[in-house]
Amino acid sequence: MAPASRGPRDAAMRLARSCYGHLAGRLGVAIADALERRGIVHLDDGVGRVSGEGRRFLADLGIDSDALAGAERPLCRTCLDWSERRLHLSGKLGAAILERTIEFGWLARVPKSRTLRISGAGERGFAETFRCEPVWRGAAPQPLLAIAFAEPGNDFCNPAEAKPQEALWSG
Repeated sequence: MAPASRGPRDAAMRLARSCYGHLAGRLGVAIADALERRGIVHLDDGVGRVSGEGRRFLADLGIDSDALAGAERPLCRTCLDWSERRLHLSGKLGAAILERTIEFGWLARVPKSRTLRISGAGERGFAETFRCEPVWRGAAPQPLLAIAFAEPGNDFCNPAEAKPQEALWSG
C-alpha cells in the first residue's frame, strides 16, 4: 500500500504558496536552504538567526531587518512545510521576503487561492539573487484557471510542530 500523500495535491500549490503570510512549498524550502547554505541565516531548533552578511543581503533586497526586529512577531523562525516535510522561513523575515518578491513581480498571488505563480523574471531573480535550486524547472506553466482553488485545511504550517522561541541575531 502506497503511503498517504501529505499536503496539497495541486502541483502549483506544492511548488509555491503562501502559508500564514510567508512563502512555502518547494520554492520556500529552496530559499531557506540557499540562505542557510550561504550563511545569511543560521537555522537551529525552530529559530533563524540573521548574520551580519545576512543583514547586508536583506538591505540589498530592500528589506530593513533592523526595522523588522522590533515588533511582536519573531524576526525569523522556521516552519515545517506541510507538503515538503522540510523547513521554510516564517516570522517577519519570511513575510518580508514574500512581500518583496511579489513587489518585484517575481511571484503573483492566484485569486481565491494560496497558490503563487512564479514569473519568468522570478525564475531569474530567485536563481541569481537567492541562488536557490531551480525547483520550478520541470513544472509545467499553468494558466490561472488551471490552478485549483484553496480548500480549508489545504495549506498550513503545522502549529503543533512549531516552537515558540524568539528570533536571535548574530553578526
